[in-house]
Amino acid sequence: MLSNTADFANSSWLNYATSYSWTLTEGNGVKIVYAKFKNVGGSSDVTSATINLNVYAAIPVNVTPTIETPATQTPTGQTVAFSGNGHAEGALVLGTDGRTVYRVEGGQLYAFRSAEEFRSYGYDFASVLPASSDDMALTFAGIKSAAIGSLIKAEGHATVWLVGENNQIRPFPSLGMFTRLGYNLSNVISVPDLSGYFGGPVME
Repeated sequence: MLSNTADFANSSWLNYATSYSWTLTEGNGVKIVYAKFKNVGGSSDVTSATINLNVYAAIPVNVTPTIETPATQTPTGQTVAFSGNGHAEGALVLGTDGRTVYRVEGGQLYAFRSAEEFRSYGYDFASVLPASSDDMALTFAGIKSAAIGSLIKAEGHATVWLVGENNQIRPFPSLGMFTRLGYNLSNVISVPDLSGYFGGPVME
């Protein structure tokens, strides 16, 4: 039996073969194919294989913040140190398109794709400052993923993942496992897709 989800929903047993063609779920990001086998003794434990699919370059998905009167403070409330006309390390800035929010890190820009990933760090849109020309001249380094410890799921998909270090995510094989580990579905946030994340072992 093969499935794109750990609960094998809508899957059925297949005749044994040494290989099968399989259609992954739509979109870029981490894909996991689950499999289990059956013999006269019953079915096996679940096994899985992971692929990080990226068939096109990741493009920031804009968020729409509400920007109040510009302030010269970082999200932590400390005074910003400027380099030229650019903002300091850790500053949150609104791009010149008026929609995309970036975080300044290591002299580069990281874009937030969604309001949910932005808020996973405890940030507030009131802390976002208008970007200067020096800010926008920084190298775009990629997407700013959800904070470590976040529970995420891709839009249109049921699998919940735990975010770890270096953007690694681990799937929960079942709702029972999820709740037994003390997690709550109310804390799960939805992300556009799993681009920029890397699949890790199944939670156990």
